[in-house]
Amino acid sequence: MKHLFRLLPCVLPLLLAACEQQAPADSPEGGLNSFAAALFAQDSAGVWRTLSPETQQLFAASYASLVKTKTLIARLPAADQAVATSKTGVAILERVSSPEQLFGELLYKENIPSEAAFVDGIKVVDAVQTDGNHATLVTTSHQVYQMVRAVDGSWRVGSPVHEALTKALAQVEANRSNVEAAVEAFGSSNRGTDALLDLVKRGGSAAGSGEAAGSGAAR
Repeated sequence: MKHLFRLLPCVLPLLLAACEQQAPADSPEGGLNSFAAALFAQDSAGVWRTLSPETQQLFAASYASLVKTKTLIARLPAADQAVATSKTGVAILERVSSPEQLFGELLYKENIPSEAAFVDGIKVVDAVQTDGNHATLVTTSHQVYQMVRAVDGSWRVGSPVHEALTKALAQVEANRSNVEAAVEAFGSSNRGTDALLDLVKRGGSAAGSGEAAGSGAAR
């Protein structure tokens, strides 16, 4: 799973400063600081707590999709199940049992910036709160973050992180759909694996499929 889920590819250049701790923790700026601090500390649980509820829901949906894919694979001919498992990422379910654990497994340390990568770029220079639950922050590096207030009152990071993770997780659902198509086309009939692999791979590269689920522990 080393190459399938490259999470937060567009935000790493953005989290480039030691956090400004003066901002109140319950402010939009404080929420962004908490996100950056957790990412800097390579604390996946901490990063998870700073993601918007909508972004966390992405992982809930992806986790459910992986479980469904595993169930579908069990309906394939026995000879094809190992191939489908290796190509769709469901092997990760041997290591995770919740959306949060899925996030932690896929957020590789190699995708988290080191101290040497930090520059003075995440300081907020402009903050506009559109209503009580949404705010727009602009940093010194000209990055724009959309912050949302969760039901617990904390400010969480939405865009652009949400879009980055949506793109990264799209392959999970594509894999489920392709396996479902394979089950419908072949069921438990006997045939070679080439047609199955064509369906499983359709819509995504090998980098976006099983390789990711198989190497999540390789850190």
